[in-house]
This record gives sequence, structure tokens and C-alpha cells, in this order.
Amino acid sequence: KLRPLFLVLALGLAALPAFAGAGALSLVPNDAVTVGVVKFSELRSSPLTATLFEQTDKFGCNGDAGDFLREAGLDPARDIDLLVVATSPRTTLGSDAEVLVVAEGRFNPARLTRALTDRGAVLKTTAAGAYYTLPEKHSDSDHSGAVAFPSATMTIIGSENAVAEALA
Repeated sequence: KLRPLFLVLALGLAALPAFAGAGALSLVPNDAVTVGVVKFSELRSSPLTATLFEQTDKFGCNGDAGDFLREAGLDPARDIDLLVVATSPRTTLGSDAEVLVVAEGRFNPARLTRALTDRGAVLKTTAAGAYYTLPEKHSDSDHSGAVAFPSATMTIIGSENAVAEALA
């Protein structure tokens, strides 16, 4: 009686890496000290969060951020299904961290790339893939931000080191 149950359990455990391998969670670094997951696809179907998306739309339509979203053809409330945010320490005792944000959804890499390069982003290539460094550095950090579009369903954003490692 236990043999079929054991077989099902063993097959299920063997399949877990296949299910986890392709998604945003598989890119979280092993040394991450914080990880947050937001399932926007589930939030959209909740009547309680309709107001949240309505207010977000109002904030995103002005200034350069609004221009960028329009040029990129990106509506975060509609196009992003899952957002994973992870931080990893740069040093063992420091407060400085590598930040990684992985978004799953529907993206137009060509339009996003054009909108980024129009704002000064620079293409870098590695054996693992290409990414764009962002032109502005944060005033409190000497680390550049970066973004990569490995597919039309995934975008990787974060510090340059974190993005390069996620691509690898």
C-alpha cells in the first residue's frame, strides 16, 4: 500500500526542480537574505485591490517615468504577473546589498530597449547574455543599475553584479 504512495512522492520530488528551474524564483541568489514575492496576477482578480491598481495608474502617468512607460509600451498593472525582489549582502558586515528584481509577464524587449537607450543605457554582453547598464548611479552608491530582457516574458533589474549573475 505504501509503495504507490512512495512512487508518487518520489516522482513529485524529482519534478520540483523542473517546475522551479524556469521561473523568477530560480534566479534568487543562494546568499539572499531577503526575498519578497508579489503575485500581481492574483491581485488583479481581487476586488479589494482594484483601488490599488487605480491609484498606481494615477502615479505612473507623469514625469519621465510616465514617458518611459508609454514609450516602452509597458503598463505594469496589466503586464506584470509576478515580481520577485531579493537582496544579498555585498560584504559580511556591511549594510550594502546587491538588489535583484525579476518580473514575469508580457514585455516588448525591442520597445523597452529603445526607451532605455534613448535615456543613455549602454549595452554590455557576456557569455550568459546581454544587459543594459543604466546611466545614473545612485548618489549613495558607486554601483550601477542594470536591466536584462532574457525573453518576452521575463525582465531582470538590479545592481549590475546581480543582473550579470542572474543571467549566468
